[in-house]
Amino acid sequence: MKKIVFLLEEPSLKEFLEIFLPRILPPGVSFMAVPHEGKQDLEKSIMERRYLPTSY
Repeated sequence: MKKIVFLLEEPSLKEFLEIFLPRILPPGVSFMAVPHEGKQDLEKSIMERRYLPTSY
């Protein structure tokens, strides 16, 4: 199974993606929407690489 991770700057976008993405993603593809509290929180998360898989 494949998984797409979305790192979001705002929590409101998570609500949209949770409704929209299941309608367009093919079977076998899941997603995780991770909201952040603004740009600085998002940048910190990216720098810490918290959501990257350990192997590809």
